[in-house]
Amino acid sequence: MLGRPARGAVMLSDATDVLGLAEGVETAFSAMILLGIPVWAALGNERLGRIAVPSGVERLILLPDNDRPGRRAEIVAREAHARPGRTIETIWPWHGLNDWNDVLRREGERGGGRRRQAA
Repeated sequence: MLGRPARGAVMLSDATDVLGLAEGVETAFSAMILLGIPVWAALGNERLGRIAVPSGVERLILLPDNDRPGRRAEIVAREAHARPGRTIETIWPWHGLNDWNDVLRREGERGGGRRRQAA
């Protein structure tokens, strides 16, 4: 990446009242396929709390990587994005895998029957 992305994200879909935030583009796209929700890529776990989330998002779903930096980023993002009327959930990659791309590669688009659990 050239330059500084500030508070921007790779918007793989329009935000609705529900929005997921994931670390990278592949992870975000994989989570979108598996969970059936719009997901944006933060371009780094450490940026999950820096993204400018639209005020109309009432349900924010954090999709961090399942590692130490991801766990730290989840805590920071949860605090940074807290607003009255907004629920914040975290869905960790299934099976203890590191990220949502790993889950998609392991289980395919059907997600082992868990598809759209977040929708």
